[in-house]
Amino acid sequence: MRLSLFTASVLAFVVMPLSQSLDSWIVRLPPSAFPELPANVVQDLQRRGCTIPQEAFSKVNPNNVIKGEFAKPGQIDWAVLCSVKGVSTILVFWNGSEENPAAIVPAPDSGYLQGAGGDQQWAYSRLIEPMGVEDIFRYHDLEHLGIPLPPIEHQGINDQYNGKAFLVWYYFDGQSHLTWVADALIRMHTIKPGMTRSDLLKVFTTEGGLSTGLQRTFVSRDCLYFKVDVEFEAVGRPNRDQEGRVTLIEDGRDIIVKMSKPYVEFAIAD
Repeated sequence: MRLSLFTASVLAFVVMPLSQSLDSWIVRLPPSAFPELPANVVQDLQRRGCTIPQEAFSKVNPNNVIKGEFAKPGQIDWAVLCSVKGVSTILVFWNGSEENPAAIVPAPDSGYLQGAGGDQQWAYSRLIEPMGVEDIFRYHDLEHLGIPLPPIEHQGINDQYNGKAFLVWYYFDGQSHLTWVADALIRMHTIKPGMTRSDLLKVFTTEGGLSTGLQRTFVSRDCLYFKVDVEFEAVGRPNRDQEGRVTLIEDGRDIIVKMSKPYVEFAIAD
């Protein structure tokens, strides 16, 4: 079964450089701490070495184990945020079966830590929840996302970074264009340092905001929410003029020397 991202609402998405020691702020529970989970699912999670990281701000505790009608009305599916070696992935067990669960969005747990204030200095902030049909329609942002909704007949999975961003995953079979997120990520990761500006512009386009000829933010051609920050080495001209100012001229032959990991943020206009 395919799960596809179709909507995103981003307030701010901050990737913080965090030391390894901050992992100690993350509370992780064993699958056995969730008695509502079917026994076969618990066994599969244990076999995988999963623990379930706990989102610190939620009123629901324990959390990050949910059930809902994620494939079709009347079928109960389970979704679990499975953390293995510091990386969490949403596993979706269709109809409660351990056979061929979907695996969505593996991401380092450390990227979801944010300041909590007081004695609790850091808090884990990734949370999954069911999203109903009405809310899917309410939050879908066609203007920014650039893709219409498929027929909405059941729940989606709300994958959120508390107070900062959320992505909604919705199962819709038979429409291959809805796998665009995975395709977009694959395309973004084909661009690497050592390639040229022209190579980059096949996958990304320019973003508004402050920039120079050698440093700029680019956005994915597939979705304006996905961005990278890129630094270049000038080709055919010096990096700086005689007065030491960075060149404002851009050339397709310029070489990428540094490129951030893709991140999510609202579009910016000049």
